[in-house]
Amino acid sequence: MSRRVVATAALLLAAATAHAELPVEVQRDLWKDYGSPRVATRYREARVDLDGNGREDIVILLNGKRACSRAGCPTLVYAPEGKDGWRRVATIAATQAPIGVAAARNAGWRDLVVHVRGSRTASPIVELSFDGGTYPANAAAKNPFVKPTEQVGDVLIGATDAANAGEMLTLPPETGIADTVDAESVKATRKISARHGKAAAKGPDAPSFNCGLAMANSEKLICDTPELAALDREVAAELAKMLKGQPEDRETELNSEQHIWTTTRNACATSADAVGCVRTAYRQRLVALKIQQGLATVSSTRTYDCKNQRTPLVAAFYAETDPKAVALTWGKSKAVLYADGARYADGLFEFREDNGKVVSKWHRLTLNCTLRP
Repeated sequence: MSRRVVATAALLLAAATAHAELPVEVQRDLWKDYGSPRVATRYREARVDLDGNGREDIVILLNGKRACSRAGCPTLVYAPEGKDGWRRVATIAATQAPIGVAAARNAGWRDLVVHVRGSRTASPIVELSFDGGTYPANAAAKNPFVKPTEQVGDVLIGATDAANAGEMLTLPPETGIADTVDAESVKATRKISARHGKAAAKGPDAPSFNCGLAMANSEKLICDTPELAALDREVAAELAKMLKGQPEDRETELNSEQHIWTTTRNACATSADAVGCVRTAYRQRLVALKIQQGLATVSSTRTYDCKNQRTPLVAAFYAETDPKAVALTWGKSKAVLYADGARYADGLFEFREDNGKVVSKWHRLTLNCTLRP
């Protein structure tokens, strides 16, 4: 490697670490999912304009037992929203440093480059493309938006063997909860946290999360709307049942999936009918969780052969759920879609059937299929 390349990488790494403190909204969001007064979580961050809007986004790599699994640690992406707000764009499980950014773009966002352990690809380095809403939830899983590469791109967060690298994740002081992890203050912190959590969860109308830490407008709406708070408790209960007894890697994957769904739910804040949008998001999530646990009744199952594809598309229909749904399996890829008029849809997936002929959109690929006799 030339001295010029080394110098450039060093400058990029220095730029990635020499930043002001994380925005309070971001700190609160991180603490809600990864913070603990008993277990230290550290983070390293870099700021870069990923979507080309002239404003810097934040890329964060976490480290610590509460955040990481044997497969790696999560990388999170935050984008500025409005004048001073922030929203979580992506939670990517099973990543390792160095973290880079490529020149290639998809849906307007630059590709991220991460290292992985135990990847299903041939390379320990993978390039993650934006799918129009987020980056892949698991860097080590098979996904059309994950591809092997040999180029790290511009390094944002460099590799290190130091266990204490990065900043300590702490809770912003204005929330009123202690943010220390040293042994002397753990006992006091537990009392304060328990008291605050109890106050926040008091009453039959409280959601599963601590309203005192609510960051997103959708979360505040849920705290103020008993119907939505009840749906939130129901989703949290189903997720807890599903997580029980799962191996660590699967638990990480499920939590990442939940974080991605939460990002979608929080986007409802900009909807003309925010309450209706959040309600729909919760009902769809409940259906997906029950299907994954085998608790929903399959009305019928059909297999379709698709043009120019060796792998058939299998559809399991659920006519008794609310909303009605279809669980699609195409090879190792799975998706749950929800009834929307004459079609089923969810984000980048779509399924429409007419007299045994199916058109299904699978990320960027369109499948044309016919019902197998």
